[in-house]
Amino acid sequence: MRLWKAFAYFVAEAWQSLWRSWKVSLVAVVTIGVSLFLCGAFLVTFRNLSRTVSQWRDDVAVVVYLPREATPAEVEDLRFVLGAPVWVQGVVEVSTADAAHRFEATFPGLAELARVGEEELFPASLEATVDPRRIDDAQFEEWIAGLRLHPAALLVDADREWLDQLAAAVRLVRAGGIALGAVLVAAAALTTSSILRLIAHAHREEIAIMRLVGATEFYIRGPFYFEGLFQGVAGALLAIAGMVLGFRALPDEGSLVASLLFSEPARLAELGWVLGSGALIGTAGAVLSLRRERGEPQVIE
Repeated sequence: MRLWKAFAYFVAEAWQSLWRSWKVSLVAVVTIGVSLFLCGAFLVTFRNLSRTVSQWRDDVAVVVYLPREATPAEVEDLRFVLGAPVWVQGVVEVSTADAAHRFEATFPGLAELARVGEEELFPASLEATVDPRRIDDAQFEEWIAGLRLHPAALLVDADREWLDQLAAAVRLVRAGGIALGAVLVAAAALTTSSILRLIAHAHREEIAIMRLVGATEFYIRGPFYFEGLFQGVAGALLAIAGMVLGFRALPDEGSLVASLLFSEPARLAELGWVLGSGALIGTAGAVLSLRRERGEPQVIE
């Protein structure tokens, strides 16, 4: 039999088997789909979060809040100390009125709080924009410590400190996501393997007759491999549909967390990775279901 005829036979037999046992096969498809959906959603979420953190690290700023009793001479001296390092690109003074306007623009739902009472709620500040590529870690820490000791400094807020903590948390989440993804993929492959083994058990008499008439293992196993492949591809398409429709279902103006994690949909390469992973999981499950033991295929008798 020519190779293309063999593959045509494999495809036809696989489709017939899927149709006859669609309820059992649906379990494998849904398991693969859910596993790949969770892995794909994590991949997109991690990529968006990493991109956001990277953008924030490129826009590092150091803010020094000023006490109301600070004298102009102290503020001017603080401005000089703040702008002295080579990594500082510029220093801007933010008045109490400007700080109130920023709060209202950032939190419109809490804008009324900025207008309570006659006393100014927000202190004035000096903001220094920083080039992270020119920062020396040791000198930066000494500089921040010196700013906190300055008499005109009420509070020093260094973006780089909490951004480093956020980057470490992102790395921890990535490690946990990889471990969880490996578990989900392995569970999907084992589920597919178990279901195909049950299907092989249902066809054990046909398989035995095919061996008696001299059918090769390639000819016997081919339909099962294609059936696993089809299950994996169907599960991957289910996961891709969930990722695309799930992103479209998100509101255009969501919370801050939603804007950080879901700011950009899945890319074509990521969807291709999901599709390829589904095909690989299904094929791996088929191989596991028909693995050899003592030179004979393991089919339940």
